[in-house]
Amino acid sequence: MAIQSADVTYLINSRAGAGGGRYMVQATVGWPSGKTYDTGGIPIVKGKLGIRAKIENFSVMDPVTPGYSYVYDVSAETLKLFVPVVITSADFVSTSHAATQDFVEMLGERSKQTNFFVASADAGTTTRLPAMLEISTGDTITSATLDVYLIGHH
Repeated sequence: MAIQSADVTYLINSRAGAGGGRYMVQATVGWPSGKTYDTGGIPIVKGKLGIRAKIENFSVMDPVTPGYSYVYDVSAETLKLFVPVVITSADFVSTSHAATQDFVEMLGERSKQTNFFVASADAGTTTRLPAMLEISTGDTITSATLDVYLIGHH
């Protein structure tokens, strides 16, 4: 079964004013093993983190689950899980490599990327590019307990 908002646990460890009606919150967020990942990420309920309006910044500090990188999606209010991969192709200019878009989004860029660094190439025939890809819908995720810091409006 896909992870639901009710599966996510929250513990606010500290909260302090950050100016302009904003608060900085240090919390622990977790979920159990055996759930599956759903398109778009793990739902985060901002109210359970002491934030009523928008979360402006959400950072995961020293994740203990090896292999995952975490990115908070402000518009969807979800935590996306990414894994490192190496994309191999003879042609990265082709639009058939839509998977590289995830790498671009992680960098916070919305425009077409050009002149990027390529990790290695085989005699001009195959190119390898390191990237981060969102894990697949339906993948079983492991439990996690994450220390998070966020800033948002109360």
